[in-house]
Amino acid sequence: MRENVQIAAPVTWRAGTPAGDGRVRHRGLALGLILLAQLLVVIDVSIVTLALPAIQRGLGFSSAGLQ
Repeated sequence: MRENVQIAAPVTWRAGTPAGDGRVRHRGLALGLILLAQLLVVIDVSIVTLALPAIQRGLGFSSAGLQ
């Protein structure tokens, strides 16, 4: 028993359509900026975490005062 399978043609976008390349490019740019911002936040937290003992010694803070 054979079933007939129809393959749908791929959807192609014309250059003039609003949902074409421009929107995809903006989404990619937005995603890139969000990822860059997240990377900077992680790097900043890592630097501060590593520097806390030196800050505590340099400024003479107690553990409670450092928080």
